[in-house]
Amino acid sequence: MTKINENFLKLQAGYLFSEIAGRIRAFKTQNPDAKIISLGIGDVTQPLAPVVIEAMKDALDDMSRPETFHGYDDNHIGYPFLREAISQNDFAARGVQVDIDEIFISDGAKCDTANIQEIFGLDNIVAVTDPVYPVYVDTNVIAGRTGPANKNAQYDKIVYMPCTAENNFVPDLPDEFVYVSSPTQEFPDSESRDYLFVNETVSETNEILNGTEKPVRTITIAGITVILEPGHDNGLYDSYNSSPSGPYIADIKEMTICAETLIIKNRLHLPQTSVNIYARSLVFEGSDACIITTPHDGRPVGTETL
Repeated sequence: MTKINENFLKLQAGYLFSEIAGRIRAFKTQNPDAKIISLGIGDVTQPLAPVVIEAMKDALDDMSRPETFHGYDDNHIGYPFLREAISQNDFAARGVQVDIDEIFISDGAKCDTANIQEIFGLDNIVAVTDPVYPVYVDTNVIAGRTGPANKNAQYDKIVYMPCTAENNFVPDLPDEFVYVSSPTQEFPDSESRDYLFVNETVSETNEILNGTEKPVRTITIAGITVILEPGHDNGLYDSYNSSPSGPYIADIKEMTICAETLIIKNRLHLPQTSVNIYARSLVFEGSDACIITTPHDGRPVGTETL
């Protein structure tokens, strides 16, 4: 006899975002002049751009010709041409080197979120922030990791961690847990090297830079808070600043920095370097803080004139 998964019966009401949409419609009916800022599901609000429409048409035309037709991807990680396009246009174009072997095409984050729990046994403890994205809870209910819901629609065997103003929206983690759905779980210090991505590539051929012919470097730095300061633990300033008294650094052709906040605390000399900065906040601290790209003239260290 075929049996159903009775855990579905534990689910409370309907899908959260459907409930929100229904309440918004009812409110609009009663208050037609009200302006509403919806914090529900992140739906699209604008039509597709023409370039997207054309790309979709071209892809559909490919499926109509035997020589360009595509079926299932044999590797199940995404077609190489698609992963290569993502590598070049989403990353390389912004100065970040990501190999296509690091790119996986899935059917969406929501499915991945639900499927990853299958790695864990049913008797594990699950802790979630409160509030939490519904799929984190519902998929564990369906899998059978929880008991019934109480009158507050919270499930037995799930540890809820309230995010409130009193705890600065960072709840204490439970003493014992296996996996946690928490966008606020502890990360390294945002100013530390642990929170930085630094990538260096060296040209395969020599180029003329600062008066001499040599291999040149392209450097990408990404982080939440990037600090360029002599002696800082992240070592960035000391590694890349070219000083009249040494070190003499004249091989950086391009440097791209991506950060929420970039703080420069001293005179930073990047001779003849193309500097690209993408930051919400750029801060120069101290009277000497600046970026100088004046080229070196090829003279020995200690004789530089700016």
